[in-house]
Amino acid sequence: MNMQEKTISAASSIKWHSVTPAAALSGLESTDEGLANEDVAKRRNAVGRNELRSAPPTSAITRSLRQLNNTLICFLIAAAIAAAFLSQVVDAIVIIAVVVVNSIVGFFALVILQLAMTYLPALQAGLGTEALSFSNLIVVVLVGVVMMTVLEFEKAIMRRLGLLRQEI
Repeated sequence: MNMQEKTISAASSIKWHSVTPAAALSGLESTDEGLANEDVAKRRNAVGRNELRSAPPTSAITRSLRQLNNTLICFLIAAAIAAAFLSQVVDAIVIIAVVVVNSIVGFFALVILQLAMTYLPALQAGLGTEALSFSNLIVVVLVGVVMMTVLEFEKAIMRRLGLLRQEI
């Protein structure tokens, strides 16, 4: 075992959350300036890239069944079964329809969220954008609320003046 392999095996046994920055640099045989390019290449060849492995994708069936893994949904299914036994067929059908619609909406919301989480980093890199800070997010939301309020007041005034038809 050469020196680099010893360093790597020793580094994997260290509890990094409990050491000082100086001890971490020493344990990794590095400096504040980082590693030299040849050291980076050697370590990358020895242990691979410093990347997290992504979780394997879940199947559509598993995602669908996870929509039913909820206490409220279990109660609704039990209520539908009880209603069916009590000859309340319409109630049972309505309850099952609610459960099915909820599952479908939840499934597609999860699919959209997974797509966003998968492709958002690539879009951010390609478009040169970055996530909003919390304070900027608050400003964006407040501006949206103010604009919506102004538009609603404008519509109310136009209705009172008879300039806007109220359609139902």
